[in-house]
Amino acid sequence: MSRTFEIKANIWKMRQLRHFKTKAAITLSSELRGEAAENLQGLSRLSTQCCTEDLFNRTPNLINLGIRGDLATLSDSKCLRKLNRLQKLKLVYDVFPNVTSEYPLSRLPQPDRFPPNLKILELSATHLNWTHMSTLGKLGALKVLKLKDFAFMGKFWETRGDGEFVSLEFLLIARTDLEFWTASSDCFPGLKCLVLKNCEILEEIPLMLHRSLQVLDIECVSKTAVASARKIEAEEENMQGQQHRAKRGGFKLVIAPGDER
Repeated sequence: MSRTFEIKANIWKMRQLRHFKTKAAITLSSELRGEAAENLQGLSRLSTQCCTEDLFNRTPNLINLGIRGDLATLSDSKCLRKLNRLQKLKLVYDVFPNVTSEYPLSRLPQPDRFPPNLKILELSATHLNWTHMSTLGKLGALKVLKLKDFAFMGKFWETRGDGEFVSLEFLLIARTDLEFWTASSDCFPGLKCLVLKNCEILEEIPLMLHRSLQVLDIECVSKTAVASARKIEAEEENMQGQQHRAKRGGFKLVIAPGDER
């Protein structure tokens, strides 16, 4: 059981309500009804206990959804794919009173179980193995991916093209034990911004990412990762004279003051 807060008021009768947001995970009674559910556009944070086909059938116009709890209950569920208008999804893994690192999430829902038009996805504390990134790579509409608080774990991450992450433009990795990251020449074809924070043991940033990258922002990373970031900057400077780079406005490397060595 995760930490939850029960909402006893019938929000489904609040016709003017468009966005409902709380810091704690909330539960909503399945017995309450009201026509206002169709007006709701934002709901965060919803407990996994309430993630049912019935609830999402009543909220077809959700654009922004946050879920907190035991995400394993969503692995085989088809309820999320009903949200055709959902653009932003935030998933926080919480198995209180257990510790998430001791009970890591074993897998993600299959790509066809995610909302079909999802553009922004954030994962926190899921402790997934990096091999499961291939699942997210098949989300064709995904433009922004944020991985926080050990969303993925493991020393090695091998990124391959294979038609994955074709639309991704922004990638954030914050807090991970990743040490070795390799990438093929055709991975992340449209990635414009890469943000790395608290990746203290990452040896280096793949040089191959420079092809499309416009912004590289690093903070609390290793000396060797900083050195690889400067190599990417040098590669970008070598390409500045080319017309297609000039049109895109160049490249920006942001290094946190404590990392400038």
